[in-house]
Amino acid sequence: MVKLHLDILGESINRISKKAFSDAIEISIKNTIMSLLDTNVNDDEIIRLLNKYRDINQNEAEKHIIFKKIAND
Repeated sequence: MVKLHLDILGESINRISKKAFSDAIEISIKNTIMSLLDTNVNDDEIIRLLNKYRDINQNEAEKHIIFKKIAND
């Protein structure tokens, strides 16, 4: 019975940890893009940097940039 509770607790903690990690990555990407946009770096350069340092492909990088621009209007 105790083992079952520990297993359930462990699964919950693991799920919460994965979500927190994912959220932190998204916040970091957002902050990176916003910083680069604030310093007038052009979109092509932002895409190149996201690809090089974050391993984000061009299509995903474009989506992130568009979303951040719309969200900040």
